[in-house]
Amino acid sequence: MNLLISRNLQGASGPGIFTRRLMDALVSRHGVKIVSGRSPSYGNPDIVLSGIQYRDKSYRNGNAKRIFRVDGCYYDRSVNNRDGKNKGITKGILKSDGVIYQSQFSKDLAASMLGVGGRENKSTIIYNGFDQSVVESTKKIDKDCEWLFMASAKWRHTKRPNSIINGFLEADVPDSKLIMFGMERGPIHKRIQYVPFINSKKLYGYYKSSDALIHMCYLDSCSNSVVEALSFGTPVICNNTGGTPEIVKNSGYIVKCDKFDFQTVKKVGDHIPPAWIAQSVHDCVKDNHRRVSRPEFDLKLKAQQYYDFFLDVLRK
Repeated sequence: MNLLISRNLQGASGPGIFTRRLMDALVSRHGVKIVSGRSPSYGNPDIVLSGIQYRDKSYRNGNAKRIFRVDGCYYDRSVNNRDGKNKGITKGILKSDGVIYQSQFSKDLAASMLGVGGRENKSTIIYNGFDQSVVESTKKIDKDCEWLFMASAKWRHTKRPNSIINGFLEADVPDSKLIMFGMERGPIHKRIQYVPFINSKKLYGYYKSSDALIHMCYLDSCSNSVVEALSFGTPVICNNTGGTPEIVKNSGYIVKCDKFDFQTVKKVGDHIPPAWIAQSVHDCVKDNHRRVSRPEFDLKLKAQQYYDFFLDVLRK
């Protein structure tokens, strides 16, 4: 099988990170060949995998089947050209031969806000995954505190970094620390550390040693950070909207702090009451260094699910 990956799935953001992991697994386990689509010497694609926004003309390659990977759509009215971007997503869902949603929430969001529910040619839901062999080979870091919490939140209001920090400080757990990855600075406190850049190997060590990942992003469809944390056995403290609670299930602590009725919102606020997050931090501490097991996120399984869906689309 020859597979072409569109440029919008080759970046440094979350979709690009997972796509690169997935491609490695498809090549090594299923013999898939990644082609460029620009030179006949590389071979013509059988499948074109696209995402984020659909570009019909850029990847029209003969008889190749087009599969569109969807994490959701634009719901925030403050987003520039929101309607235009959603129009591109709608076009991708309706014109592709197959659609992969990252969660049930992302499918429901597209159906409710774009009006495409049930109109896809063929669709499935496949969560992101992580390489279990990396989990097994990763060594823990040397903790300098009893209770270690981590968060992956840049200064973006939908990530709610202020709420995470304020909730952690409100909990006031003795001998605890919160590490904010992806942030250069923030409120100064002896229990908070900001780490703007870190290599993957060291980050994985933190996953394996942390007591919880705090992830309060408003409407994430399928966060790589959440999947990675669960894969490493780390519970997740999260909010109750989007795909995150669907993924976390009973492997963490869900803060009932948000409402979403599948309508556009003016702007997402970063003001969750600190006591609500603090309660989940205390619940985590009461569970005494709890670890979780979520083998369904193994990347080998995700690659098999993608490969099977590719074959299904090709047979059609």
